[in-house]
Amino acid sequence: MQKSMIGALALLGAMLLFGAEFQNKPKEKGPRTEKTASLPEKTTEKQAPAPTKAPRKRLSEQELDHLLAKSPWPRELHSAVKRVAFCESSWISTAKGPTDDYGLMQVRFKNHALKVSTLEQLYDPHVNLRVAYALFSEAKRGKFKHGFAPWFMSNKCHGLVPPKVAANIKKFREQKAKHAMARF
Repeated sequence: MQKSMIGALALLGAMLLFGAEFQNKPKEKGPRTEKTASLPEKTTEKQAPAPTKAPRKRLSEQELDHLLAKSPWPRELHSAVKRVAFCESSWISTAKGPTDDYGLMQVRFKNHALKVSTLEQLYDPHVNLRVAYALFSEAKRGKFKHGFAPWFMSNKCHGLVPPKVAANIKKFREQKAKHAMARF
């Protein structure tokens, strides 16, 4: 008896939590006339059109080597760049990340728009590698003194950011988020 009472109370609590109305009448079949759950509805607003891009083709290692030879990346960093590019985009030059990162090295357009004139340019592997090298150079001179710091989030894959630097970046991001929340 107690178990069924506890189960009924848990069900009632869940129904109240999710905004459902408790009614003793059986559900009617047919079109729904009132909302019983507070689920978000699909909006009919049009989003900005996705940039036009080439089909998703994975670059071969030879193609990537050729691109790196023409890029500003020093030869001794080519293997590291290939590891980062593989972790970020699987060597797909037209890849788009979940946080608006684009291209081979997953450069975030909103943060680095001054380095390119259009978003579509980031899908060009030559441009993407050039912008990525600019980010690498800035990061090397920046707060963490490590060139691959901008690709810290994929460090578990490529392992290029030393643990101490990774811990400092994580600590800095947490402090930054804490300060942002304190403003509200």
